[in-house]
Amino acid sequence: MQAASAKKPVLFACSGCSNAGQLANDVAHELDRRGVAEMSCLAGIGAAKPLS
Repeated sequence: MQAASAKKPVLFACSGCSNAGQLANDVAHELDRRGVAEMSCLAGIGAAKPLS
């Protein structure tokens, strides 16, 4: 399933030690895989990585 819009939302999901953090991470991965959103991380912002 591909998103209709060319510009996708960017997700910054927590991958912390709690079950809720892991669930958020799993959902973000799945949305990225389906092309609904783009997953990124806060370390990428600190490194000035473009979100293209």
